Amino acid sequence: MKFYFGGYYLIKPRKADFGSTKNKRFLTCSSCINDTLIDTWAISWATPIEHQIKELREKFGISVEKRLEIQNWADKKLEENRIGWHQVFSDLETVNEYGDKFFSHILEKEILQILFSEEERKFFLDEFTPEKKEYGTLGIYDNLKRKIIEEESDEEEFIGFDLIGVELGGDFHSFHCHDIANQLIDEFGIELNKYGLIKEIANHKEIITYMNDEENGFEPVPWFLVKVKKKIKSN
Repeated sequence: MKFYFGGYYLIKPRKADFGSTKNKRFLTCSSCINDTLIDTWAISWATPIEHQIKELREKFGISVEKRLEIQNWADKKLEENRIGWHQVFSDLETVNEYGDKFFSHILEKEILQILFSEEERKFFLDEFTPEKKEYGTLGIYDNLKRKIIEEESDEEEFIGFDLIGVELGGDFHSFHCHDIANQLIDEFGIELNKYGLIKEIANHKEIITYMNDEENGFEPVPWFLVKVKKKIKSN
């Protein structure tokens, strides 16, 4: 099966703090579960949320001066379509540059890539096509529009599948946000790996239909199955 590039994410894993997932770590790109190291605060014309600024300073050691430096860099990369709205990178070179330049002091960061099957790609593009030309597009949308087929690389490894529910603004949830891993295990016989991701999917259509049925109580947003790859860290 072909998979298409949806984007790179730079995250700092953190322990979950709720339900049966408490104190566990999952390698998902969802900012509900892990810390994302780029967000709206990195764009000069976006209005930062006060708690983001506090978190940048206290958790990541990013001063006001450093944030302005990041914004200057990010504004240019946004114009060049090397990053997209609002947490996603369009190529490995750019996410590497960003991580090395601004977050080299965060040693436990991870670079993750998400990929969509042809069916999921079309579903995403249908769901997130702007209603008007003047409306902006999501970074994932722009990347999928380019129709870049997954490439094999010695720099990355496949680490499993995630189920993500995408908001209009580009944020997305993981199935872990709803603490439903055991429910999916019972319903569909899935198996999770050491990263907290799904090992393999034999009945993906049934699972996607299940996730997109609002009567099952999940976030009322479009849900997608994505393949996840991780950049291998050099020794």
